[in-house]
Amino acid sequence: VDERGFVLPTSRRGIVTVGPVVSVASDPVGLVRLTRERTESQEVHIHPRTVRLGTVLHGVLRDIEGSVTQDLSSSDVAFHALRDYVPGDDRRNVHWRSTARTGRLMVRQFEETHRSHHMVLLDTRVDAWDRRSFETAVSVAASLALAGSGEARTVSMHTADEWIPTGSPMAMLDALSEMETSTRSEFAGIVRRCIMERGGISVLSIVVGAGVDDEEAARLANIAPVDVIVSVIRVVPGRARRRRKITRGVIIDCPSLEDLPMLVSRGVNA
Repeated sequence: VDERGFVLPTSRRGIVTVGPVVSVASDPVGLVRLTRERTESQEVHIHPRTVRLGTVLHGVLRDIEGSVTQDLSSSDVAFHALRDYVPGDDRRNVHWRSTARTGRLMVRQFEETHRSHHMVLLDTRVDAWDRRSFETAVSVAASLALAGSGEARTVSMHTADEWIPTGSPMAMLDALSEMETSTRSEFAGIVRRCIMERGGISVLSIVVGAGVDDEEAARLANIAPVDVIVSVIRVVPGRARRRRKITRGVIIDCPSLEDLPMLVSRGVNA
């Protein structure tokens, strides 16, 4: 079998069509040629660059129970109290020692818990970016989402147009490979709609371009519920990296993808 390699253009995110492989046979003088396709064409996804981050969920409870809510439940993992049995309760939750002591059926009551949910919103409006900055922003958003997935957190991602599948890292990166800029002109309404559609988020990361000033960034952060940890990551090539607190969360100026790990770490003020 004759094997020959070739180099794919991987310097830019996108989709490359490979094939079909064609074999050509001819007579010695080239009068007759036989061409045959040996394989079908295939699409290869060139994923955006990403970097490994530490946790991006500082301040969120990190254990198998998730974050405890104030809602009571008859079945969960965070024990709350004992109460009298009522018809319909799960017999597996009967506390037999208390039942024997009181002479009444007593069952365990629990507090509902929810898993930490990290939402990443990427501003893909075409007027917000030049090509270089946009590719950096896609890589920043992908890195943030992968960090949440790596910690077994629930992750959601939305652009100015659509939800990006996040069921697996590969599905997300494949979708980002073919994503383009959007013709939409307004982003705050998209942020508001996404928060309403995916309730119960714990952490919100909003990735925007250099054209979003501090005042607009603060307005975007204020859309989130008061118990959500918010970061507005502004991709600003050529500027100094900076992280500072605002009324709701932080604004991060990120010049490059390589600066991101330091900027999302706890306590970085530079």
